[in-house]
Amino acid sequence: DVVGLDTMGHVIRTMDEQLPNDPWHQFFQKPSWLAKLIEAGSLGQKTGKGFYEKRGKEIFVLDLESGDYRPSGKEPSAAVEGALRQKTWGERLAKLRGSDDAQAQFMWSCFR
Repeated sequence: DVVGLDTMGHVIRTMDEQLPNDPWHQFFQKPSWLAKLIEAGSLGQKTGKGFYEKRGKEIFVLDLESGDYRPSGKEPSAAVEGALRQKTWGERLAKLRGSDDAQAQFMWSCFR
């Protein structure tokens, strides 16, 4: 959502056009849900809506089956909240890396 779903679509199209002999070529297609988001102008952070939509303080997540947004229904764990309260990115990442909490480990795996 941060880079832009339209950019993701361009990357997929470029890979499809430029790598016809790649053994993974059959997978270089935009999923239908991504095409729908792009067509609707739901491009992520730059448009305020993509995989997620923030309404006030509440975060909604895209339900791929219905195409509607639903409340995320999850709160961050204490470990994640503690990491996010750190002043610098280095301190935040160190807290995530050092935690055995499942949410913290997931976030760490995304950032490393």
